[in-house]
Amino acid sequence: ACLKSTEGLSRSGFLRDHPEPIFLIEPFTAPDDTGFATLTGVKTTGNEDLVVVIKKRPGANAFAHMITIGRAGNNDVVIRYRGISKFHAYLEVGEGGSPRELVDAGSTNGTFVRGVEVQSHGDAVRLEAGTEVVLSDLRLCYYDASSFFDYLNARR
Repeated sequence: ACLKSTEGLSRSGFLRDHPEPIFLIEPFTAPDDTGFATLTGVKTTGNEDLVVVIKKRPGANAFAHMITIGRAGNNDVVIRYRGISKFHAYLEVGEGGSPRELVDAGSTNGTFVRGVEVQSHGDAVRLEAGTEVVLSDLRLCYYDASSFFDYLNARR
């Protein structure tokens, strides 16, 4: 779904319509790599931000406790970019189904959170609203639905 604006939407209405957390690429610039393709997600109107919705895909893998991220089409979040591994990382799903912790899945080019490399198959790293995540050399920012509503309203 394409998010046109939060104007006229209450917080509760926004959270009802857009409950999933997101990764935001801001400002969106394609790395110097011809292997880049469009990310699964929605583009916000009026700027060059790209939003990637974080959720299990329909018919997803049997691992209900994780949301997978990678270049291959069988991931929940598909990022078709050469620097991203086929199965790059995953988010552990916590209580209430909300993904909050990131684990590197043995990626070739690494996963970084707050500038620190996440150890391959190591401990999960907790994500908070506004946390910078770098997959290979692609910069993302994590937001839960409520903090993303605040972010969008601040940009109006």
